[in-house]
Amino acid sequence: ILVPNRLIASQMRELIINLGNKMNEFQISVFINDDKIEQQKEKAQNLPHIVVATPGRACKLIQSNFLKLDQLKMVCFDEVDEFVTRGSINKVGQILTNIRPGVQVLVFSTIIPTQFFSLVEPLMTDPVKIIVEEEESYLDQINQYFVNVGNEQNKFPTLIDLYGQLAIQKCIVFANQKKDVDYLENSLRIGNFEVCYFHNRLEQSKLEETINKFKNGAARILVSTDIPKGVSFSKITLIFSYNLPPTIDSFLERVKRSVAFGVKNIIHICNEEEMKKLKKYMSQIHPKIEELPVNFNEIMKQ
Repeated sequence: ILVPNRLIASQMRELIINLGNKMNEFQISVFINDDKIEQQKEKAQNLPHIVVATPGRACKLIQSNFLKLDQLKMVCFDEVDEFVTRGSINKVGQILTNIRPGVQVLVFSTIIPTQFFSLVEPLMTDPVKIIVEEEESYLDQINQYFVNVGNEQNKFPTLIDLYGQLAIQKCIVFANQKKDVDYLENSLRIGNFEVCYFHNRLEQSKLEETINKFKNGAARILVSTDIPKGVSFSKITLIFSYNLPPTIDSFLERVKRSVAFGVKNIIHICNEEEMKKLKKYMSQIHPKIEELPVNFNEIMKQ
């Protein structure tokens, strides 16, 4: 079972252990980048029945011939849209070159990017596609606004200005890359804001600390590349999109996650290049995204 991050790997392990707790000699191993690879090599040689792994670590163990696939019956990909957004799609491609014909392939995700499906489709024989229609479009459940700041250097002052004007209990600031998260967290902390942060290179212990800090109100601003699947928050007033997501799929996923948190409003802070991309997204999915009105504070109170 290949998953995009260690949090989902941990959740998947607990789920499978609960399902198989009455099976004699049942073995499951979890291989993620945080753990020492020498210990993982030893576990892999014990031929576990089920392996849950992130693509990078699975790739290393397969290529070093410790994780053997000659008796593999099934490969499952979970939350595949995150493989694309996290940049691990190439690792998935390398793993697939080691999968022999006849192995059952399962793919699960809220969104299945074309880039991913084109990799796994050659391994599938007459695949069955199960598509669950949503009762109500999530795009209709949230108000989206944009602020055109022109130059990139105007983004942070705009963020601070908006935050100061609005009555915000808690908010999430989404950025695309670790360097942007680091910059925002450091700048906000220097400005004496109660801030915590998350990115996909964060250690598990630090991730849990961040989640708890934001949930209990010790931090009012969470700066993040994304929110791991399986994590939920409440009482979030507003979401700022500090960087526009790089693809239409990642844009839709960010909006959908925002809706899942019960947020009613999201503000996209865009430079000139991002405005061009936002207009392209709008033409593809036709969401109603308006320029942030002057009376936005009053709108938030409604």
